[in-house]
Amino acid sequence: MHYAAVCEVSERLAADGSVIAGLDEAALRAHALGLVESGLVTAAVSLLHSDIQPAHELAVEKILRECGFQHVSLSSRLAPFIRILPRAQSAVANAYLTGPVEQFIRDVATPIAEGHDTVPLSLMTSAAAWSPPPPFSQRTCC
Repeated sequence: MHYAAVCEVSERLAADGSVIAGLDEAALRAHALGLVESGLVTAAVSLLHSDIQPAHELAVEKILRECGFQHVSLSSRLAPFIRILPRAQSAVANAYLTGPVEQFIRDVATPIAEGHDTVPLSLMTSAAAWSPPPPFSQRTCC
């Protein structure tokens, strides 16, 4: 299962990015606090037309982080293109994988750093380039 809960966010943007219905921050905050209390601390966010106007996704991220979420994947940041389904899929995959991948890299990097001060850990990227380990950041797919 790739998700544990779905939270519908009350807001709506028009196709041109103008606001039809504003974000209900109080309802979102209440739902987010309940999710954090139940142990969920990772979220994927994908709102209609956020490729044109990401302000609501950014506001959702801010509220989720204030409520205690440790990782929030935004579709507008990861896959800023017009179709919501691919954007949502990118956000869910990023949210699902980021925690385990970060932990794996920490588990590999720690013994290497402790045993060999002069041998840095390098990771191969999907573009076949060598890179130092993160601090992790969300990257766009395009």
